[in-house]
Amino acid sequence: MSHFTGSRIVVLRTLLDGPKCWRDLLVAYYGPERSQEPATTSFSNQLKKLINLCWIEKKDGFYLITDMGKQVLQGIEPAYVAAAKSEAQIAHELKKILGR
Repeated sequence: MSHFTGSRIVVLRTLLDGPKCWRDLLVAYYGPERSQEPATTSFSNQLKKLINLCWIEKKDGFYLITDMGKQVLQGIEPAYVAAAKSEAQIAHELKKILGR
């Protein structure tokens, strides 16, 4: 299993701008429309996995990207990082397209 998923890249990319609270990451992960609905455990699981990989850390209620997380992003094609979407974003977009 690859550690480089769109979902994880979205979180890392969001944290490049500085520390974020849980809600800010939720909006980035799901997108503005979908983030108004209840969160699934996949979001919390992603944050836990990123912390376990030492790519992010939680400090004083905020999430921060670590130096290792920055190195991970630097090793990925910039166009892929810029275009990455979480699985939740993709699923929401498909539902809109299919009218479900």
